[in-house]
Amino acid sequence: MLSQLCPGLGHLYAGAPRRAAVALVAMGLATAALLSAAVLLADRAGFVLQVVGLCAAWELVAADAFRTARRAPTAYQLRWFNHGLIYLAVFGAVGVASFAWHLVVDRVIATRMRIPTDTMAPTLVAGDHVYAVSRWGAAVRRGEIVVYRKWGTGYVKRVVGLPGDTVAMVAGVLSVDGRVVSEPYASHVGEGELTDRQFAWQRAFVPDSLRTAYTPTLATWGPLVVPPATYFVLGDNRGQSMDSRYHGVVADTEVVARPVMISYSVVPRTLHLRWGRFGRHAGP
Repeated sequence: MLSQLCPGLGHLYAGAPRRAAVALVAMGLATAALLSAAVLLADRAGFVLQVVGLCAAWELVAADAFRTARRAPTAYQLRWFNHGLIYLAVFGAVGVASFAWHLVVDRVIATRMRIPTDTMAPTLVAGDHVYAVSRWGAAVRRGEIVVYRKWGTGYVKRVVGLPGDTVAMVAGVLSVDGRVVSEPYASHVGEGELTDRQFAWQRAFVPDSLRTAYTPTLATWGPLVVPPATYFVLGDNRGQSMDSRYHGVVADTEVVARPVMISYSVVPRTLHLRWGRFGRHAGP
């Protein structure tokens, strides 16, 4: 039981501190390796590999702790570390180390973030918990989903326009450089022709001949030329999303990560698990 609560603690109890340290380090490395495999595959196969791998690693550590205890001499003399306060201190130290290790893993491999709203539905829905990988300066691609930060808040939207693109929408149909874009992932429920004073920023980016009479709505706007080093983003749930139509383009420096896989999903109010969404790819 001790090794299940804290990897290596069972070995310490059995009088094998070196083996305890090895077990702890091995679990940390296994966690990082399995997370890397999961986000690399970014599908249900990766999810299953991660879950099964972690369960197997825990069971191996527990089994080894049990064998270590069985091999200990029956007349084993308790040593200085076989004390309740020492176990408690080790448990706390391991907790702090695990927290620090997860911060490193989150930064280097992937972090888990919760989707709070349905603005990206049906691709991502409220209650989804996704793995997001840091961008690390990689180029942003048209059509991919990204995580960006504005005003200290993180947003998850889909990139529809790259620097220099001319983007427009007519009655909910998106076009880029005059070509209609097929968007099977988009939901237009409640989109309508609603207008908002926040759309006024768009006037500076439309052709001069259109500015005087320009009255953009949720479903009809543009054409807008995306400025250098910025992106035009939209939520898949077009009638419910606060995106570039409202707050303007997103600077390249504001894009920090991209979601790759749904780790698990729960219904927000009831907390019922959505098993069918576990391990689903979160990309385009």
